[in-house]
Amino acid sequence: MVIILMGASCTGKDTIMKELTIKGYEPILSFTDRPIRDGEKDGVEYYFKSPKDFDHLVKRNKLIECRTFKTTNGLYRYGTPKFKIKKNRNYVCIKDPKGVRQLLEYFGEENCKVYYVFVPNKERERRCMLRGDYNKFEFARRLNADSIDFAYENIKDIPHKTLVNWKTDIKDIINEIIE
Repeated sequence: MVIILMGASCTGKDTIMKELTIKGYEPILSFTDRPIRDGEKDGVEYYFKSPKDFDHLVKRNKLIECRTFKTTNGLYRYGTPKFKIKKNRNYVCIKDPKGVRQLLEYFGEENCKVYYVFVPNKERERRCMLRGDYNKFEFARRLNADSIDFAYENIKDIPHKTLVNWKTDIKDIINEIIE
């Protein structure tokens, strides 16, 4: 089974994914050509590639899906490597709505469960500030992009369950997913 988490930035998707990996879920990590942030490790959050190496993955058709994101620091790409689901294994990943659709098509809806992680914007901003990489212009850009990506019209066709990750114990959220 593939657990796919989707949601706006700073909603706790990474925390949920880390907790699920502790419970035995295998992470499906994306490749990215963005610079590594302080505290990140190659092969833990992402597989960090140079733009040239990322181009090579795209040209050789090694990705299920690939997206380019415009940030205040430039354009960065993210892509999910192709692989086969192994029987009796559970996986977890984080995707935006377009990535979710592509994974559902690639793996089959019957092999996936999608969860939309929701947190109010004020709490998202507070969490972003706590992370230490807060930039008000970048956060405003992300709020705007997220309001479009996760608008009801853009996710209503995706079979999903909403998880409210605010004032809720993370253990309850994890239990809800693995039940």
